Amino acid sequence: WFEVFECFRRLALTGLLIFIMPGTASQIVVAMIISLISIKAYGYYEPFVEDADDYIAEISQYAIFLTLLSALMLKVDETGVDETAMGIMLLF
Repeated sequence: WFEVFECFRRLALTGLLIFIMPGTASQIVVAMIISLISIKAYGYYEPFVEDADDYIAEISQYAIFLTLLSALMLKVDETGVDETAMGIMLLF
């Protein structure tokens, strides 16, 4: 059943977001909320047989959340850092 959840999560983060205030910071915030829900789902249900796989999946969800947080910071331009420096920080 978790594969169905994963498909809905992917659809929500890609297809659903195009209908929610395109190009605004609110769109990114909605994506962050979806990401937080998926972090909790992965942490609570632990869908994989191996514990290491559960750990990697949860870390991946945190990476998506942090990427969205960076996108939000760039969108509202409250970083105080130029875009080149932010791009370099995102690489690491």
